[in-house]
Formats: sequence, structure tokens, C-alpha cells
Amino acid sequence: MLFGATALVAVVLIAGAWVGSRAWLAYGELQEARSGATKLQEKFAENPASIIGDIEDLGEHTARAADLTSDPIWRAAEIIPWAGPNLEAFRVTADSLDTVVRAVGAPLVEHVDAMQSSLALTDGRVALEPLVEMRSASANANTQMKKVVADMHGIKREKLVPQLADAVAEFTELLQPVSVGVSAVSDTTALLPGMLGLGGSRDTLLLFLNNAEVRSTMGIPGALALLNANDGRIALTQQASTLDFPVYPEPVARLSPDLRGTYGDKPALWVQNVTMLPEFPLTGELAVTMWERNFGVRPQAVVAVDPVTLSYILEATGPISLESGESLSSDNAVDLLMHEVYVRYEDPADQDAFFADASARVFTAVSSGDFEVQKFVKALTRGAAEDRIKLWSSVSDEQSVIDGTSLAGTLTTARSTTPKFTMQLNDGTGAKMDYFLTTKATLTGDLGPNSESDEIVVRYTMSNTAPADAGISLPGYITGGGNYGVEPGSIATVARLFAPGGFNLLSQQVDGSSENAGESLQLLDRSVAQWNPTLAPGESRTIELRYRVEIPNVHAVEWRQTPTFSNDISNAITY
Repeated sequence: MLFGATALVAVVLIAGAWVGSRAWLAYGELQEARSGATKLQEKFAENPASIIGDIEDLGEHTARAADLTSDPIWRAAEIIPWAGPNLEAFRVTADSLDTVVRAVGAPLVEHVDAMQSSLALTDGRVALEPLVEMRSASANANTQMKKVVADMHGIKREKLVPQLADAVAEFTELLQPVSVGVSAVSDTTALLPGMLGLGGSRDTLLLFLNNAEVRSTMGIPGALALLNANDGRIALTQQASTLDFPVYPEPVARLSPDLRGTYGDKPALWVQNVTMLPEFPLTGELAVTMWERNFGVRPQAVVAVDPVTLSYILEATGPISLESGESLSSDNAVDLLMHEVYVRYEDPADQDAFFADASARVFTAVSSGDFEVQKFVKALTRGAAEDRIKLWSSVSDEQSVIDGTSLAGTLTTARSTTPKFTMQLNDGTGAKMDYFLTTKATLTGDLGPNSESDEIVVRYTMSNTAPADAGISLPGYITGGGNYGVEPGSIATVARLFAPGGFNLLSQQVDGSSENAGESLQLLDRSVAQWNPTLAPGESRTIELRYRVEIPNVHAVEWRQTPTFSNDISNAITY
């Protein structure tokens, strides 16, 4: 017995020493990898294709760390109370980092140069072949990345020593932007070839939206254009203004009863109102139907962008000369397209002509390939992150990909389990005063496994930054001239906050008072708080909504809203 007990103790000590020594070696490899990753990030920002050799070196460290923490003795030690969860977390983290570097990063970096080259248009054509070749690698990388995220979220941090728990939390947080980026690459290679005419001609309707008159999913259509793509060759085949569309005598499509009860038939009667609806796929279907009725062509897809996104794109193309003789640049695009054009031109036809010229010349600059690819990609990425780009496709396979992204413009995102609040704004002034509208969203709460109340408070402030004399100093086309019962210079808005399912509204106040604080309603199976503020120049008002979380395991919420000229928001807030 004594010999047996002694042998058992010896085995435990040897195993402990074995695991301890390998843990120390693995820790050293991970520290080397961390140092290398920091340098790699800096190089990647300058030139993604330049890091191929660096990522191979980084992979050697992560591979050794994963190998050191995955042998049978280590795995057996994971059943030991207290030590086991820490060893398991160490192994999962090392293995996850190795997967990110070698199974996700390395294959994508091998293709990044070809992908960037394909996006640099030559004679109006996007080279589709590199995108098609990259599909398999990017789809596999995306699958691997999802597994890593799931594995890291599966670690029970409350059972870990503080130092390891902090490290796991830090790494898990860093995975979020990486996961978003990998998913974006996968989506791009899945979507672009087909939408750019691989296998046949494709028509896409472009909506250039103006946030100076806000609508739920962005702004009022200011100019429209038809884009044709065939085997990667892109052409702008037709342009139109809102003046080219009639007020239809009957709705072009029948809206659901709850949508009609809230928005009426306006979105299906006026092209200017197609973006009033709460989900962009509805906008897309209405827009292509109206275009087909007017011009006899039914586009297969719709893309919408705002002037802020165009300003980002102009950082890649550089300034563009307009027919008026002036220069459109990243510095002046927003002011010029959202405000100055209305000060300068009283006739809507002249305004539309200006928008058409600007959009056509931006398209020409992009289609000619005369831009910096990295800056162009960053411009689109930034615009999408700020909800300033929307996309819809009538092709079901394409739309299923879009549905998993923020480009979809829907109240729920197919790939995200994080509850999402969506604040949507619709102009009630009947003019272009939303250029002066600023907003700020603040979310506070006590969520998570150790919370006592499981409540969250949303505070949303809207401000009118117009000059005090706006009612007399600005043209009537901008102020509305009081035509809709709104004092010139004031901003009237219909604001609706769509809450996630399982969030119960407890109270609703405006500036600390429950009187005239709006109403609550149900729309598209969502709880909606509605508020109709009218703000005089210089005035701000704040609505406060308190919710109780009725569903388990909510550790974060997501915030989305109608993008204005200037939003002070945080898209993802964790407590």
C-alpha cells in the first residue's frame, strides 16, 4: 500500500512538474506571439500584403504554444478541481490563437494582394477571377473564426484566477473586430462576383440618399441611377431624379396592416418615401417596382449610400471637378450636398441636376480605377460600420448572405445573438433642416450573471444646432416655410425606438417628465416607443426609457440608429 501511495504521489508530482514546465514554455511562446502581433498590426495597416512572412513567423510561436498545451498529460490534468478550469482555459486560448493566425490569417493574407488588385478597376472592369478563387479560403476562414469565437465565449471565466480571466477577456474582446473583418471578406467574395455580372448581365439601382431630410433607414432619395455589370465590366446606364417619378394613384405594393397603420401608404406612393419603412428589404422592393414602372427595367439589386459615405470615398479618389467649376472633396462634400446646394438653388430641378452631376463624376472616378484601393476599402468599411450603406438583392442566395450583415438594414441581424436596439428617425418638418440635427445615445445598465436588477436605461438626446435666426436667414426650401405646421427654423421629427424581444418597457419620460413623453406600440412583433419632438433653434430634448431584461444570459446590447450628419453613438455596449 505504502509503495502504491508513494508511486501515486510521485506520478502526481511528475505530472505537475510536466504541466508546469510546459505551461511556462507555452506562456513564453504566447508572449513572443503577442509582441509579434503588435508589430504585424502596424505593418498590416500600411500594406496588408507585406505581412506574409511575418504571419508565418507568428504562426511558429502559436503552433508551439498550442502543441505544449494539448498533450495527454495536460488534458488529464484538466479534471483536477480548481487547477483544471485554468488549464483548460489556457489550452483553449492557445489553440484559438493558433487557429486565428494559421487557419484564418495566413490563408487570407496569401490572397489579399490579388483581392486588392481586383478591386483596382482597369478600364471600368473589376477582375472577378481573384474573388472567385478566394471564395473557398475565405469561407473556410470564416467557419474557423466562428468556432474560435464560440470556444472563447464558452470559457467559464468566473472559475479562473484573476490574471487568466483578464487575459481571456482581453483576447475575446480582440476577436470581435477580427471576426467582423473575416466575415466581411467572406461575404465580399460570396456576393461581388454575382452582383458584378459573373455569368450574365446584372442591373443594380443606386439610391443616393440625403440625411438632410431623414428617413428610417437613412435619408430621402435625392438622385437615382442604374448600374449595369457584365463579367465585371461596370457602366452607369441611366440617371433619374425624384422629379421623374409621379405620385402613384394607387400603392405600387400592398403593405402589411401594421405598417399601413403606422406609416400609411406614403412609402408605396412617393419614391421620396420608400426609405420611411423600418427595414431596407421593403425599401428595395418598392424602389425596383417604381423604377420598373417608370423605365421598363427591373433591377436585381438596390444599393443606397449617403453624402457622408461619398465624402469617405473622396478620400480615396481625391477631389473631383464638377460641371459648376468647383471641386468636390472629402472636406466639403457633406456641407455641399446636404446644405449648400439648397441655399444656392431654389428650383428642385437645379438641385437634382447638381446631385446627378456629382454622383456621376464620383462614379466615373471610381470606375476608372483612379483611386487608392486601401483607402477605398476603408471608406466602404467605415460607411458600412456607421450604417450609411444599405444593400438588398432579389436573388435569394445573395440576400441570405446580406441578411447576416449590417448592410441588410433590418431590425435583427441573422448572425448576431446580441439584442439590438434600433432608433429610427423620420423627418416631420417637410424640409432639409436635419442637417442641423445632432443626436446622442447613452445606454447604462446592470446586466450579467451577478446583476441584481437586470435593467437598462436608454437616454437619447436630440438637438437643433441651427442659428437662432434660421427661420428668416435660411431659404424656405430648407426650413419648410411653415408648410407642415412647423415654425420655420424648428425641426420636427418622428422618433421610434425598436426594442429587442424580451426587453419590457417600464417607463418613458422626456426631460424628466412622463407628460407628453410619447407612446408605446407594437410593430413587426417589436415593442416600439414613439416620440414626436419639435426643437426650436438651440433647443435640446432628452427621452429616457427604462427596460427590464426578461431573457437570460444578456451580457451586451447593440445600438443602431438612423445615421444623421453627426451621431454620437456606440454600436455595441457591454456591461
